[in-house]
Amino acid sequence: MDDGEKKDVPWDEGENVVRMIQVPPPARLVPVVPPLAEPPHEAETAEVTTEPPVYRDEDFDDKDDEPFDRPNAHKLGIIGGKGVGKTYLFQAMFYRCFAGEQAGALTRYLERDGAHLFIATGANNQFVKTGKARTLNRVNFIKKYENWERLASTTKVVQQWYRCRLLYRTGLLGRSRTAMDVEFLDASGEGLLELGSLSASDREVWERAYLDARVMVFCLPLWGAFPASTLTEEDWEIRQSLIVGLEQVVNHYKDMRRRNSRTDRVSTILALTMADDRRSALRALHDSWINPYLQSPYPILKQLRRETGVARYIANARRISEALHAEFASSRAPKIANIPGNLDFGGGEPWIVPMSAIHGERLDYLDNKYKDGIDDPARRMEVRDAAPTPVHVELPLLLALCERENALM
Repeated sequence: MDDGEKKDVPWDEGENVVRMIQVPPPARLVPVVPPLAEPPHEAETAEVTTEPPVYRDEDFDDKDDEPFDRPNAHKLGIIGGKGVGKTYLFQAMFYRCFAGEQAGALTRYLERDGAHLFIATGANNQFVKTGKARTLNRVNFIKKYENWERLASTTKVVQQWYRCRLLYRTGLLGRSRTAMDVEFLDASGEGLLELGSLSASDREVWERAYLDARVMVFCLPLWGAFPASTLTEEDWEIRQSLIVGLEQVVNHYKDMRRRNSRTDRVSTILALTMADDRRSALRALHDSWINPYLQSPYPILKQLRRETGVARYIANARRISEALHAEFASSRAPKIANIPGNLDFGGGEPWIVPMSAIHGERLDYLDNKYKDGIDDPARRMEVRDAAPTPVHVELPLLLALCERENALM
């Protein structure tokens, strides 16, 4: 590992980190690198040739434009460089929130039918020229995700600006109503987010999408921060590009705030995506935080709907975050050790949340088994029997609710 030997970092102080799912944690959160039985997956980084989203009339719920912005809505932005799984993450978040009763820890707070989806309208993707949006057909939006289809890499000519609006209850009795807007500019990494310099129009897009967000989610694959020693040379090159991309995205965000003289506090979350990927050295983390959710999602979601489940979930997430802060601090590579500190915008150190938007090994299995792709009838039958399981993708939304106005009281 190019980060060198690392000290043992305490995983826990005698308490079960994931007691609510009845899986005892390992003694340490240290790299455990078993031999790979099969090649690691690249579900969220692979270049694919599937068609980009082209929306037709049936993809919209109505034909009348409506205001894209809602006054006083709490904004959460999702951002990251190329190949970090942003698109999968946004789709997984919406998939988890679509049905309130299956939203896990968010169930107690979401309104019935409380997740709505909009897409900005504007000629030739000129997002800054429009304040209008159209309501997307939610069932069509999650169709590819439900069917385990690989998502195409975003190019500059097919960028889309989505907004997931979550209506939720606040207050002691849950009688107050408010909204949180999850901003997702499905933008090209190399075509906008990671550009060395931004044009005036690019800067305008950045400002409209992210300047007023009170919570920012920065994405980086877990294996990019903590790689296993068994990576191929190609993987090492990809890993370097992931770290360079994150640095460039953070620099653009800092420059945007500086240009606009913004000193207001922004809370940050470091989403360590693809936490199911075998290229990560932190197998102990996978075994106790990711795999139990993958194996038994519905009992866990049921537990999280209870008030005690939510409190325990946040407490467990805090322990995970603290352990990962220690992991970053123990890295001998400055480019890794500095990542959490680079994400402090007045709101203190970021929460660090390992998550998985879609199980990459199963996606690889389906691709390898059915060479005719998504049109194979046998493949369609098999995917109907096993829906995707997004793991901990709802946690950033729950943390943003806490940030808003003590929504969990």
